[in-house]
Amino acid sequence: MGTDPSPVPDCGDSWPVSNVSWTDAAAFIARLNDRHDGHHYRLPTEAEWEYAARAGAESPIGAALDVAAWHAGNAGRRPHPVGQKRPNAWGLHDMLGNIWEWVQDRYDVSYYRASPAVDPPGPEAGGTREERGGGFMEPSFFSSPTWRAPGKQPDAATFDIGLRVLMEVPASGSSGARRPAA
Repeated sequence: MGTDPSPVPDCGDSWPVSNVSWTDAAAFIARLNDRHDGHHYRLPTEAEWEYAARAGAESPIGAALDVAAWHAGNAGRRPHPVGQKRPNAWGLHDMLGNIWEWVQDRYDVSYYRASPAVDPPGPEAGGTREERGGGFMEPSFFSSPTWRAPGKQPDAATFDIGLRVLMEVPASGSSGARRPAA
């Protein structure tokens, strides 16, 4: 996009980008898709994000949290370069802690009580957007695959929210993403 909005000066390529609104994330993804490189990019749905954070497991986390996540108890009130903590079983780093991540979904506290059990698309209406994963300033219980924040306005850009881009591959059926824990 030509600039780095992160509040950490000279953070370099190994740091998560933060201070990004949901609207900024959508504009970045639109620019990625305008490259026409044969791939389609988007934010993951809330269900896809949780499925990836769990690495397909039913239990929320396979490692002790301090080994897997930066949170208020161990981060020193600042974000950290990605990949310093243990990845999950699928090799994904920093799904929990460090920087909250925007997902595609709007926030609706009751949506998942009646949503499809597999691959729920998320609510069609609502004013706020969902972010997941917890962050370096938050107590450790927020750094959970199941924690659902109440959502933020799509134009809210804060020092502790960033994004994780999903690259779609040709469909071969369901992703297996289950509805998030209510």
